[in-house]
Amino acid sequence: MLTLLAWALICSWAATGSAAPPEREAEGESGTSAQRQPPASSPEGEELDERAVARISERAQQITDLIAGELDPGVDVAELFTVSLVDAELGSGGDELRGLLASIHATRVATLERAKQQAEAAARKANKANKAKRQLEDAEDVELPPPPAVAGPEADPLTRARSELALAYWTFLTLPAERREQVLAEHRERKAKIASQREADARARARLEQLSAEARQLSELIAGELDVSVDPAPLLRVDLSAVDGFVADARLARALAGDAAPEPSEAGPDEIPSGGESGPQVEPSETEAEAQPAAEGQAPGPEGLDAELVAELAAAEAALDTQRLRFLALSGDEREAVLERHAERQREAKTLAAAAEQLEADAEIVTQVEEELTEAEDKAAMAKREREQAEAAAVQARSEALRRIAEERARLLGVKEAHALYEVEVARRKKDTLAAHEIALEWDRKVAELAAALPSSAREGEADGMYTDLRAALAHARDGLRETLTTIAANETGVEPVGEPLAGLPQDVDRSDLSALRTELEQSEATLRELEREVVWAAADSGRDDIVMLNRARLTLLDLSSDELRKRMTGFGSDGVEQVKREIDQIGLELRYRVLALPRIGRGLIERLESSPLPLVFATLKLAFLLLLFRYWRKRAEATLARIRDGFLSRERGDRRINSLIALSVWYVERIRRPVELLLMLGVVFRVVLADADVLELEIVWLVILWLLVGSTVILLVDAVAAHESLVHGRGTTATAQLRIRSLRLVGLAVVLTGLVLSLTEETVGQGGIHKWVRSLVWLAAIPILLVLIRWWREHAFRRIQDDPEIPDNALVRWIRANTEGWASFPAAAIAGGYLFVRGLARWLLRRATALETTRRLLAWMFRREVARQANARREDEQPVVPLHADDYAKFDPGMIPDVESLSPAMAAIAADKLDEIITLKVRHRGTLSAVIGERGSGKTTFLCRLARALEAEAENYEHDGHEAEKASAASGERHEEFGRLTVRQIQCPPGGFRQLQRAIAESVGLPRSTPPDDIVTALSKQTPLVFLIDDAHRLVRPAIGGLEGLDRFADFAREVSGDASWIASIGTAAWQYVSRARGDRVFFDQVVTLPRWNEQQIGELIRERSAAAQITPNFDEIVIPRQFDVATVGDSLEVGLQVSEQQRAEMGFYRILWDHAKGNPAVALHFWRKSLFVVPSAEGAEKTMVRLFQEPAAADLDEVGPTLHFVLRGVVQLGVASPSDLVACTQLPPADVADALRFALARGWVDRVGVQADRYRVTWHWYRAITDMLRRQHLLGI
Repeated sequence: MLTLLAWALICSWAATGSAAPPEREAEGESGTSAQRQPPASSPEGEELDERAVARISERAQQITDLIAGELDPGVDVAELFTVSLVDAELGSGGDELRGLLASIHATRVATLERAKQQAEAAARKANKANKAKRQLEDAEDVELPPPPAVAGPEADPLTRARSELALAYWTFLTLPAERREQVLAEHRERKAKIASQREADARARARLEQLSAEARQLSELIAGELDVSVDPAPLLRVDLSAVDGFVADARLARALAGDAAPEPSEAGPDEIPSGGESGPQVEPSETEAEAQPAAEGQAPGPEGLDAELVAELAAAEAALDTQRLRFLALSGDEREAVLERHAERQREAKTLAAAAEQLEADAEIVTQVEEELTEAEDKAAMAKREREQAEAAAVQARSEALRRIAEERARLLGVKEAHALYEVEVARRKKDTLAAHEIALEWDRKVAELAAALPSSAREGEADGMYTDLRAALAHARDGLRETLTTIAANETGVEPVGEPLAGLPQDVDRSDLSALRTELEQSEATLRELEREVVWAAADSGRDDIVMLNRARLTLLDLSSDELRKRMTGFGSDGVEQVKREIDQIGLELRYRVLALPRIGRGLIERLESSPLPLVFATLKLAFLLLLFRYWRKRAEATLARIRDGFLSRERGDRRINSLIALSVWYVERIRRPVELLLMLGVVFRVVLADADVLELEIVWLVILWLLVGSTVILLVDAVAAHESLVHGRGTTATAQLRIRSLRLVGLAVVLTGLVLSLTEETVGQGGIHKWVRSLVWLAAIPILLVLIRWWREHAFRRIQDDPEIPDNALVRWIRANTEGWASFPAAAIAGGYLFVRGLARWLLRRATALETTRRLLAWMFRREVARQANARREDEQPVVPLHADDYAKFDPGMIPDVESLSPAMAAIAADKLDEIITLKVRHRGTLSAVIGERGSGKTTFLCRLARALEAEAENYEHDGHEAEKASAASGERHEEFGRLTVRQIQCPPGGFRQLQRAIAESVGLPRSTPPDDIVTALSKQTPLVFLIDDAHRLVRPAIGGLEGLDRFADFAREVSGDASWIASIGTAAWQYVSRARGDRVFFDQVVTLPRWNEQQIGELIRERSAAAQITPNFDEIVIPRQFDVATVGDSLEVGLQVSEQQRAEMGFYRILWDHAKGNPAVALHFWRKSLFVVPSAEGAEKTMVRLFQEPAAADLDEVGPTLHFVLRGVVQLGVASPSDLVACTQLPPADVADALRFALARGWVDRVGVQADRYRVTWHWYRAITDMLRRQHLLGI
């Protein structure tokens, strides 16, 4: 009931509000109409009503579509439900909107009330209440207010449209809030979906344009037609990580198969492109620019895309992939050629653009010159009129003075006219200069465009046709430059002089106007003379640049022309001769231009000095400092270099070979230093002091100086190399040296002159006819030079062929020796000289190659083969020999340790640097642990003996130092404080492990062998500082599981002793490889020193010392080293060498054979040396010790045995001295197999028994190198 009452009140209030007095309503409507729209009767008012009706009807329909879920997603809902409180669309006043809002409110209230009653009725029905009462309440159900009525057909269109809009608003706004939100959410979802589809479509279309553009550009790049503004680098980059990119399954398969794009129905997800492969050359539209940031792999799926668009995308991808694979199908050279061709086109385009800019600038200059020419002509005409007026005034003068003044004025005006006319002529010269330069630029552009075209027969024909015209243009340019240079050289001027002033006139005659005119003309004369000089030199500069440009274009055109034209222009025919004359003419013009430009350059320098003298002052100071430095070095260079050379020659530290090489290099510098010094000084002058002087004359002077000084340097260097070879081998004489330097100077002068001519002609006229002629005729000049050299060297060559014992006696040599006189002597001398030169060059190259170990080993192998061949050839004629006596044989025992006190300097120098490294560490620090690594027989024991003696000597010397010196030395870190009380103990590591070594250590310091370890540590701590030298420490290592226990216990023991003792252990290379591989970076030694392999000189010195100690003089008569492989020299110094005898040659060659077989192992070399010695008995009782090639072990026997024996031999080599139990642990083989292998090896002499009880095994010296080589080939060992 309350709801009905509220509804009645609202309706009555609305009726009252709308029932305004007729007068007022009419007044209000008329006033509003007058303000907002024109009268309805006018055409404009009718048009406005129609637009309003359409707009209102469209809004009503859109609201209806929104409720039905059919509204266009592009419509903004917020704008659709936005109304204006000023200009409401529901009516002219606000009553219609208020009534609508009231109706909406009433409907919502009634709807809520009905819902409430229905809920209560449902509750009562559930409780089975009184039926009658329930029927009564059901009868009183709340009625909803009616919706706003739609105007009838009789209403005007605007009213009807407004009523429809009100109904649409009411229908939507009376819906429940949840329903309204659902309708709006569905509209937003449709809008977002459509927007997403549109965005995907826009990205896909942008992608389509990009793919098409990239495919087109890549095709044009391959064809050489790509736009020069496009950078090809982005086209050649492919992102292989994109899922749907070039490597997508379907896309890659289609590209590799060469198929066309798939049909739209076949396009799968992999084939929808993304935006990741875009190139920067595509200019996208605004819509595409929004889609541009999409990267490959982020493009939309195929849903919603037009099938035709999908097909176009697939086709574009296929086209791009085809072009990519087409580019990949090219070879590397072809791809580089494609890119280079495009780069060349870009450079040419840039050149053409620069030329166009230059042409535009020249056009502006031409316009300016034409304006100046017009102005000068106007001035000349005006001066002519003034002159005519002055002449007329002179005729009418009343007195002689006035007549003379008038005549003088007329004359001066005539001079003014002449100046004006000459200014016109100067302007015309400027115009002609620009026109000539324009012709040169045009020809340069034409040739550049022709060069940019692809090579073809048509291009050659066009180039041939253009060449004649270009030559004519170049000849005309040369004539113009010649005339200009003639004008400059004549030093004549075309400017009319002003002349002497008028004299003899009375003082009272007014001459002020005449004086002013004269002053003006004098200034004009000076200005014109300066302008004339500038114009003439501008014409000369431009003419010179024009002929250079035209000549460069001519050379380019000649390269583009046919072979026939090129041969005619550079050959020796009439055309070639004419071309050479033209080039000579151009060179003459260039030189004439440079000579005439020198005064102008001088004036320019003076002007620069006057305007800014500081740069010249600084340049003068730099030049003075450079000259002082140069003079200082020249005075002291010889003595300084001699001291440096002598210092390296007498240097005892470091590698002797390196010191000798440095000394030799210094000697070479002494021989060539003078031209090098001058070249460096002048180079600094030209490149530093005169860096700002951009003068071509200086460049030409520097070019000449460079050729002369470099040529002189090369001559002296070649002479120094030849002189060194002569000094070393003692074959040179003073006469030979003088003849050699004389010949080198002759050849060098010819080469320098030829190179200088070629460089100068190339600098001035390019590689044209003169350049081709010089290169072709230079070999003719070599003939007289060769004849002169033959004449000079004839006597020397014949003397060498006759007297040199090393020259082989073959047919050629015999023919030369038989033709030293008569007409045949000349060709014989030529052949002899060539033979000696080639032979000397080959020997020099071979000596240089012997610096490489590989070359020396190759030579040693060749020596051994040759010696073996000779031995087999004379086996029947050999004298009977007996083996070396047992006592003498034992004197060469490799295991015998020499007395380190009696070592020769050469032996003491071996591994001296390694010795110094260890001594340096031991004297500076206490408690260090060092390792000396070397294979068996490399001299580890001798090295430790030398080390012990050196440490004792250092300690003895240190004890004599004073207390202050001791403190200072300790403070500086050179020696530790107690170094002077150092004691050195040398111990041979016994077999049996660390416990046995510990007992040996205890015994070395005076303790019983059974002393417990802790007592040994305590005793060592109480004694003075010690250095223990442990030889054969590899006996603590077993290459087996747990095999490093002995070495670990030794390291722990050394740490327990701490800083009271230092340790130096020698370890075999084979055992050390196992230790380093097992421990890696955790090797615990403070210092690891590896002994180097010995070279052939050191092995030879060892053999000579042992032979001298055994009182044996070996005879090498049966060892013949081939002369073609003889590279033996005596001494490494620069002193004059001695002639190598056959005995020395054989001795050095045999030492090299031993070195190669032993691979630098002195013990192995010493063993095979004694195997090479045999005694030849004689009837007189005198015996002679002969040297014969030793018998190598049969390495094939080692390869034929099984792997079991290989493993056992490897264990023996690694352990040094091995017991059967050690070998079982190392090889993991059964004891029986190990015993059989040892028995087999012992029977063949591969190993022998050692030890007190002969229960251990060691590889014999005879088979040591063969076994290690076999193990290395089997990859079982790496030494």
